[in-house]
Amino acid sequence: YAMMCARIKNSGSREFWSEKGVSTFWYGNNIWGQVNSKDGATYMRELYMFLDEHPELQDEILDYYFRSATRLIKLNDPNIGIAHKSGWTSAAIHDMAIVYSKQPYVLSINSLMGYDNFTTFFSKASNLINDFHELYWDKKSDYCYKKVFE
Repeated sequence: YAMMCARIKNSGSREFWSEKGVSTFWYGNNIWGQVNSKDGATYMRELYMFLDEHPELQDEILDYYFRSATRLIKLNDPNIGIAHKSGWTSAAIHDMAIVYSKQPYVLSINSLMGYDNFTTFFSKASNLINDFHELYWDKKSDYCYKKVFE
């Protein structure tokens, strides 16, 4: 992150992310900035779309995210790939991800729990959201099938 900041020197970054609807990008003089869940999901959505438009870069870039040292978003199914970007301060801990299920989605979870029991929180939240996502697509597929074939 610090290397990216040094390289681009914030040139046009605020404007770019502002146009995408991000509201917490690089407030003040702190290079680490702030993030909320909506903005985290926006970052990961933009990464997903960028990689979709540039398949020649997918393997290299995703390798960094798949091998992220901190992986807080976890699912019960180890076959689902998760590309992570996490961060933390003394009180705030977050993980943003692209979840490569059969219908990929982005997920951004933020916590103000500090270092108390945050792994359990992230695991439970990740699986609840994934269960909801899978249920949604099952219901949608069933609905569409009935509309077309019945």
